[in-house]
Amino acid sequence: MNTAEDYLRDMLGLLLDRAREAKSRCHAEKSRSQTQAAGFECGRALAYYEVLSALINRLEPFGLSRRQVGVPDDLDLDRELL
Repeated sequence: MNTAEDYLRDMLGLLLDRAREAKSRCHAEKSRSQTQAAGFECGRALAYYEVLSALINRLEPFGLSRRQVGVPDDLDLDRELL
């Protein structure tokens, strides 16, 4: 593996962890009826989704596979993050 792949593996893992955390916070604030806080956390979760989606969708055109950068083949961002 090369340095670029290592970097992508690390960053995609970090972003995915943060996206999952943001989604969890979004749901927590919604359940507490904290409208403003929920709006912020849900917007944050959506931003992570958009970034991850763009990064993952651009792997193939650059000759990279999901496996090379540590993204599970069965990861469904829509199901997991929206």
